[in-house]
Amino acid sequence: MTIHHHPNEMTGYLHQSPTHVRLLLAGHRHVSEWRPSMVVARPHLLLTFIDSGFGIVEDQTQHRLKPGHWYVVFPDEVVRVYTDRDKPMCYWWMGIEGDDALSVMRHAELSDQQRVRKANQPRKTRKLFAELIQHIADDNPASLLSANGCMWQMLAQLTGKHSASSSASSLSHEHHAVQQACQIMQHQYVTDINAAQVALIIGMDRSYLSSLFSQAMGITMRDYLLSLRISRAQLLLRHSDLTVQQIAQAVGYTEYRSFIRAFRQKTTKTPRQYADQSRGKNR
Repeated sequence: MTIHHHPNEMTGYLHQSPTHVRLLLAGHRHVSEWRPSMVVARPHLLLTFIDSGFGIVEDQTQHRLKPGHWYVVFPDEVVRVYTDRDKPMCYWWMGIEGDDALSVMRHAELSDQQRVRKANQPRKTRKLFAELIQHIADDNPASLLSANGCMWQMLAQLTGKHSASSSASSLSHEHHAVQQACQIMQHQYVTDINAAQVALIIGMDRSYLSSLFSQAMGITMRDYLLSLRISRAQLLLRHSDLTVQQIAQAVGYTEYRSFIRAFRQKTTKTPRQYADQSRGKNR
């Protein structure tokens, strides 16, 4: 946690796990004999854990599967799965979706290039899957909360440190710093906060944080802050009676002209043109 002291305020910024991940389905399959290869394609993200037996998951290349292995299939991706003739695979699976599901996979270092991962605690994973499916079968609000708890525990295992090395610790620290920077900007974009102040709050060199942020998010901190402000301004222009000058102040611009310039840079329209167009008053 980072504590930021203002003259009349103290705010704690806590790195939290992503919240926009939803459990869709889960199951277990016991394969008693060899079967032909299976094509897997789902609209959601599919995580599979090998309980016993052996197999192959194939995209452009082949990835060998053994007991205790996870493998991931990304949304709308097509892969082919083979099971061993002598020792067919038995496996657990769960389907998840949500804005942060892919982010969790990135943090777990799982991708279409590296889709297989050995579980850190396979016995615990089996136990969590069995509990998860039982909770789903019970089908009541408390049980569904417990099922989601099992899902999060397994995702936490996936995103946990693979070793106690300093490099892994450093990666974790860097990831938290980027997430913290996002939180701070989401909370304070209505003020005149900038990248230098965000770095000061986190206690990190500005240039280093900016580099980490760009690598992780694909945009600069300045552009991220700009997107937050302009998105909020668009919402207010569509659904409020505030003047353009009032909206500029509401999204963190002390100078009206700076807001006009930034809005035009992001949308190619002036705020008034955007408001008229969105309300069906094209001129």
